[in-house]
Amino acid sequence: MGGAAEQPVTGQVPPPLQTVPVGDNGGLEPGPPTQPVEVPLPILEQPAPLPRGAEQPTWIPRRL
Repeated sequence: MGGAAEQPVTGQVPPPLQTVPVGDNGGLEPGPPTQPVEVPLPILEQPAPLPRGAEQPTWIPRRL
């Protein structure tokens, strides 16, 4: 009888697993991650060195 309870549980596991990869692949295909990833990088780097550089000039040479 215990085995019967395990069968329905395993049957419900596959459906959610399939939907997970589909969402990831669908989001990456239509929107190239190369463009959106490069945009936030320069934006965060510009304001970061300006305030830190004024307080601690040692961070500038380390990053360069």
